[in-house]
Amino acid sequence: ARVALEKGADEAIVYDGSEDPRHFRDHKLKPLGGIDVVVDMVGGPLLEPIVRSMNFDGRCVVVGFASGAIPEVKANLLLVKNLSLVGVYWGAHARHRPALFRESCATVVDWWREKVVDPRVGATFALDRAAEAVAALGARQTTGKVVLLP
Repeated sequence: ARVALEKGADEAIVYDGSEDPRHFRDHKLKPLGGIDVVVDMVGGPLLEPIVRSMNFDGRCVVVGFASGAIPEVKANLLLVKNLSLVGVYWGAHARHRPALFRESCATVVDWWREKVVDPRVGATFALDRAAEAVAALGARQTTGKVVLLP
């Protein structure tokens, strides 16, 4: 949450899985006055309460299922609030539209060079310590990108 706030998020909430998702929605999400944009990398039982807490015309982008659970969202929730729920999977993007994928990657690199985007490097490891890097990711000891160096 700290990194999201440092990077400009208006609000950031940490959910550790110990709370009933409906209670979480009512006591953590609703007091925010609704949510305009969500990027969900975790999946699991929170997606539906999050969608229920979204403002009219909200946008939700699903980019992964780190929790291991694939959530389900009832379509009527999208309809009555005019919500967009979009999945983004880079691997499929590269496979189905390779030219557009290359162009997108080049644009992101240009933005990085121009300092439009500033990706957070949370940790660096020598290549021969790759197993440690993977272990750090698995133990949630890092934020941002983990970079392997030659």
